[in-house]
Amino acid sequence: MTGRTRSWLDIAVPVALVVGTAATRLPRLSEPRAFVFDEIYYAPDAAEMLRRGVERGGVVHPPGGKWLIASGIRIFGFTSFGWRFGALVAGCLVVLLTYLAARQIVPGRLLPALAGGAVALDGVSFTTGRSAHLDVFLALFTTGAITLTLVALKDPTNRRKVRWCQLGAAVSLGLGLTVKWSAAFLILAVVLAFIWLQARQPVEPGYGKRLFATVLVFSVLPIGVYLAVYTPWIVNADKTFIHIEDCKNHNDCSLSIVNRYRQFIEDQNRIWEFQKTSLQDNNSNADLSWKWVNQTHPSTLFRKTCIPELNQAPSDLGDNICAGAAPGDVAEIVTVSNPVVWFTAMAAGLVLLWRVVFRRDRIAFFLLAFGLYQWFPWAINPRHSYTFYIAPLIPPLALWVAAALAQKPFRKLAPVFAVLTLAAFVFYYPIWSGTPMSPDQIRAREYWRAY
Repeated sequence: MTGRTRSWLDIAVPVALVVGTAATRLPRLSEPRAFVFDEIYYAPDAAEMLRRGVERGGVVHPPGGKWLIASGIRIFGFTSFGWRFGALVAGCLVVLLTYLAARQIVPGRLLPALAGGAVALDGVSFTTGRSAHLDVFLALFTTGAITLTLVALKDPTNRRKVRWCQLGAAVSLGLGLTVKWSAAFLILAVVLAFIWLQARQPVEPGYGKRLFATVLVFSVLPIGVYLAVYTPWIVNADKTFIHIEDCKNHNDCSLSIVNRYRQFIEDQNRIWEFQKTSLQDNNSNADLSWKWVNQTHPSTLFRKTCIPELNQAPSDLGDNICAGAAPGDVAEIVTVSNPVVWFTAMAAGLVLLWRVVFRRDRIAFFLLAFGLYQWFPWAINPRHSYTFYIAPLIPPLALWVAAALAQKPFRKLAPVFAVLTLAAFVFYYPIWSGTPMSPDQIRAREYWRAY
């Protein structure tokens, strides 16, 4: 293959992945023209942040993801398309980053394209990439950190590249923290990778300082990024829920630096209390996180039975989800993974584990760590959780598949995986996109009910 051909493919393949992802997710993006699940919180919060600089009420997550939702609202207005547009863009970027990450661990472009395609055609990635929830933005930044770490691992002797990748990964993790605190789960795995890179360097003057600097970068920089995203909150402290409550209930209306700092700490404590006390034990959409392994209890973001009476509503007031549907058809949006992608990834994880134990494959170790560090903290927690929380897990799992298929005994399975993944996407598309179908057709696609 000539250099010119390689250069052309380096552009064409990732562009095709991004365009293909957008092409599957753009249709019916604005439907339903109503809030889907937690959009009822995040979309209005994002609109308020555009108008006032802060959310109106008390919050349970940092503002980073809501600012990204607000970007779509700024462009397209407070419409269902507008508040979902940011998620669409983020989801396409997650696919691109997965491809770039896979380029660091397997040769050629076919398996990296397969990894990116697996993310594009996965149900959890698809649904979170079309709704105004925070998890797709978290996936964007965690996948960015993983990609930069793998770039450094691929060329460990290039200290300049390693240093810039280290800084970029720290910034990306900091941005992840501004979306959800669960981004912290990945920090340890990334820090381990960069400490290992430093440990491989010859022992020379300043060796200990470099190790300390690595730990310091991943301690200080994410916190600095996190605080920077709160700048609008600090500037508009007089409009925050906590300040208004203090002013009304405690006659404490001061906007001094000390008071702003105290109220910021109160805001962070509120987030912490939510993380500790939020229980979904009686929520039919949540279940114990260890059950993610077999996808037995996915979260239904939206479900509606189409009845003739719905057509009596004016077109500008209806949610339009049942347009063209037959009476009795059901439209639902379920955050369940593509079974081909998910269960192949589970098997691929065992292949990587074998390589870690018997081949001491360090790349396989870090690939496992990037996924498991984002899973075990949930799995060992007795709280019930929603399945869309696994959105950041899908890119590492796709990397597991690419790494396993790159092994000689499994290379011939790559085309089979590609065909089955695409076929499963076409089959399950209706329950990911909210396309109305008959109850029997819907039940045929609810594969988790067979367990």
